Amino acid sequence: MKLKVVNMPVLLKQMQAAGLDAAVVASPENFFYVSGWKIQSSVLIRDRLSLGIVTADGEITLVVCKNEEGQTRRYASVEDIRTYAEFIDSPMKGVAQVLEEKGLAKARIGVERKYVTADYYDDLQKRIPAASLASCDKVFDNTRMVKTQPEIEALTKAARGTDDAILCALRTAKAGDTEHELARLMSDTLFEIGHGEFRDITWSVSSGPNILTTHYWSGERALATGDMLKIGVRSAIHGYFSHLYRMAVVGQPSDRQRSWYEKARDVQYRAIDRLRPGARACDLYAAAKKDIESVGGSYRGSLFGHSTGIALHENPRIQPTDETVLEAGMVIASEPRVVDPDYCFYHLEDLVLVTDKDPIRLSDRSNLDELFVIH
Repeated sequence: MKLKVVNMPVLLKQMQAAGLDAAVVASPENFFYVSGWKIQSSVLIRDRLSLGIVTADGEITLVVCKNEEGQTRRYASVEDIRTYAEFIDSPMKGVAQVLEEKGLAKARIGVERKYVTADYYDDLQKRIPAASLASCDKVFDNTRMVKTQPEIEALTKAARGTDDAILCALRTAKAGDTEHELARLMSDTLFEIGHGEFRDITWSVSSGPNILTTHYWSGERALATGDMLKIGVRSAIHGYFSHLYRMAVVGQPSDRQRSWYEKARDVQYRAIDRLRPGARACDLYAAAKKDIESVGGSYRGSLFGHSTGIALHENPRIQPTDETVLEAGMVIASEPRVVDPDYCFYHLEDLVLVTDKDPIRLSDRSNLDELFVIH
């Protein structure tokens, strides 16, 4: 299946506003956005650039190294594919040739400056010295904020599959199991339910004191009665990410554990309900911060959520400096974390679709009303 996810009318409008005659992208995320295919070796080998060129008339040309031509022609949704000889020719030689062919050697060209190295940027400028190079990073950041229907469908599948994998691990878990065993079970479950299509899987399974370590992965610590458990998974299917966190307790929860979970749950519910068109990201951050403080909790970091899509973190971000106004079609990973000081880090995270009506929790397999109990 060849995916076409790029929102070309919006992209061209953004390019026009930035005064660009063409845009050159090189990151695996934006190459995927314009081509519908992610070349994994470009992630693993940073010099093996896979590039997409979008012109102001909406035409797309791909430039890839010769040994990736076969998979690109098989899976990408773009017909115009050029190649370069890796280790012999610079990938920018192919880009310059395309731009010259299209009469754009003296045009204003956007380049993904956050990803393209200074060496490659200078190389392109030397090859088309009459061109005016500028950044196109914000053009693509802005375009990708509102998801198309195929993107929403992929994100829904990612969210539900990830939630199912976490639930499977929690329902199977018992005292004495190690964190690593639960992580392995989640990974195996994702592979099974996605028929091998879930990729880029990482996990976080932390119990007891390990919960207080941000981005702890998993280890050989065995679950013990009375432990709180924080469990999360990041995974992607058809190129789109999900990132969820859930909480559980081994054995019957104490009053303190139940009370703090309910506080964190209510903070999350209110944060989700505020994800509506017209809300500013910075105001959403301030409201969640006030909620956390009102229940006597503390918090970590200056981020209570972010958009998710081709990349794990996309714009907008629920943080103090982001004044982006939410629109229908955005998908936000909501995660206003609540810390019970010196004891537990309550972290719930859900993927939420912003709509013209009520927000829709895409990660809807789990019932968050009650703290999950591992018997």
